[in-house]
Amino acid sequence: MLATITIDAGPRAGESLKLQSGQSITIGRGAKAEFRVTDDLFLSSLHCLLEFRGPSLWVRDLGSSNGTLVNGRRVTECRLEGGDRIDAGRTKLVVSISGDGPAAGELKQAVLRLLRAQPGLFAILDAARDPMLLGKVRAFGEEFDSLFEGPHAEALVDFAPYLCPLPPEGRLLAELVDSGWGNAWGVFLTCGETFAALRRHLRRFLTVKTEDGEKLYFRFYDPRVLRIYLPTCNSAETQAFFGPIGSYLVEDRDPGRVIRFVPGANGVTREVIRAESGPAPGNSEEGS
Repeated sequence: MLATITIDAGPRAGESLKLQSGQSITIGRGAKAEFRVTDDLFLSSLHCLLEFRGPSLWVRDLGSSNGTLVNGRRVTECRLEGGDRIDAGRTKLVVSISGDGPAAGELKQAVLRLLRAQPGLFAILDAARDPMLLGKVRAFGEEFDSLFEGPHAEALVDFAPYLCPLPPEGRLLAELVDSGWGNAWGVFLTCGETFAALRRHLRRFLTVKTEDGEKLYFRFYDPRVLRIYLPTCNSAETQAFFGPIGSYLVEDRDPGRVIRFVPGANGVTREVIRAESGPAPGNSEEGS
């Protein structure tokens, strides 16, 4: 496995680190840190450790004063996925994980073949996940639009979710799989409705209200969020959320597996598909 850690903000913004299976690196302000950020006064001398444990990348806080956060949550240690964001002091890091060599390329080709076979394929892409993503959408997307409207769309143009139809042989689909698969760039779905009708439907779910009436953004277009949310839906919630959508297809923690969610009689049916070999036996479940 190969991990690329991009410094997204802080004194060393724009730099990147690369870790291969079996490697580790310490981050901090002091002389003993392997990646040293001397100008970040909010970092501890030895702040955190990034390390591969088998095929998985982990971050571990080293008793820092200000803590280590993953996606805004303070952690002692945490297994990382592609697209995760780490805050260490004022230094912000973005994680990208890929497989090794030819095997990784073959896996992505299998994922691409699977997605190309889906009729009426769309993607909802999270521009906040990678600074390259919106550029790829603009360069290769035949049609696309933000799910945000009005002032939100203008203010959050670089961080908005974008809906894109994906023709089977289009360049955008190939680019998304090659660069973004496994890095939480977004989710795929199938739908027979028009682009405009699908966009109207999806916009209904951009915000949710808490029990206290507070309105929050609902990041259902993050595969890590959708994997958790959909199995909790009852029948009525499933029908409302899916509407005209036939299925959602999202990356699993294991990039060799695709999870397909479809509406069922009692909730959401979840099917695990091994990209190289089709559905995994005994891996279909229906919620309640």
